[in-house]
Amino acid sequence: MEILRQVMKNAAANYSQRGIVPLEKLITQYGGWTVTGTGLNPWTVQEKMGYVLRDLNVQTLLSVSVATDPMDSSQHILRISYSSLGMGIKYYFDESNQGEQIRLAYKTYMKTVARLLGGGIGSDYKMMNIYNFESSIARGVQSKSVSDDMLESLRDIDGQRSGRSLDSVDKTIYDFCIDSKFDESVILYFLEIAFSKQKITFDGINKIYYPHSETYLTLFKTIAEQYKLTWAESPAEVNGYYSAQQNRIVFLAGILQSPFYRKMYPKYLNYGSLAMVIGHEITHGFDSQGRNFDKNGNFKDWWSTSSKNNFITRAYCLVQQYNGYEVFEKYINGIQTLNENIADNGGIKLAYDAYQSWVDDNKKRGAVT
Repeated sequence: MEILRQVMKNAAANYSQRGIVPLEKLITQYGGWTVTGTGLNPWTVQEKMGYVLRDLNVQTLLSVSVATDPMDSSQHILRISYSSLGMGIKYYFDESNQGEQIRLAYKTYMKTVARLLGGGIGSDYKMMNIYNFESSIARGVQSKSVSDDMLESLRDIDGQRSGRSLDSVDKTIYDFCIDSKFDESVILYFLEIAFSKQKITFDGINKIYYPHSETYLTLFKTIAEQYKLTWAESPAEVNGYYSAQQNRIVFLAGILQSPFYRKMYPKYLNYGSLAMVIGHEITHGFDSQGRNFDKNGNFKDWWSTSSKNNFITRAYCLVQQYNGYEVFEKYINGIQTLNENIADNGGIKLAYDAYQSWVDDNKKRGAVT
């Protein structure tokens, strides 16, 4: 252990001695930075966005990823969204004292980084321009709570009918944006025209082509089937999760230890901890998001009208209940926390029922603990 500690100490010392030199080289390699004015060479935004995503997996203005198709879990699609900003979106507009302190600290951090990388007095002004640009992006992005509040207001407008509106919004948007507009052959044609120069410029682009061959389609299908067996997290993580598009719950090895579970614990402790977590994840399959996916993990409206109406009524009661809880002089947002609240309540009930079932079974054997 002492040898390992010394190795880590030496590695940390060597890392510190290098200072910012590796970062400066990296910035120069990707065209320099106008804030410091060093290592600049001609470049375009689109080109550099592509390079840093490909080489460093750094999402810039846009977040680009491959994801499971919500409408067909056996397929994958290219997903393009807005990228994360330097702070959480809410902090750009939080008018509380804490929000102001966070913004001030973030601005100081931005200026400090620019100075450390060689920026002069003028770099402060440039960094504030960057901050203002981030703020303008944040204004154009609706947070989850704003979107949910907007949908929730439909219920006040049209009572029961609004429930059907809530159910259909996501699918309507998806059908319009993807299904009705997504002709692969047409999109492929325009992509080849738009990126004709890049096909020559980017290394290895000639290895990427549209899979016309039935052989390759069969191969991709096999890969897709195996993909469902992969884990989203390391087995050492202390976590469990539910995947709607794979319709499965996963409990990693890391959670099968104290305080969640130990074989020697009394049954009521294991049921009250790990069983509650299991019930929580199972219930996610029936919350306001999970209920929209069928047994194959496809986005599908498979509930009856009466089931949906009952769900909306009960969910609304849960929202009202949690809206009334005050923590540190702030009220909980019952809409924003709805899915977790549903899962928590469902998990507790399932764990309690499971424990009672175990008690009933073991009373007959005289072995209750």
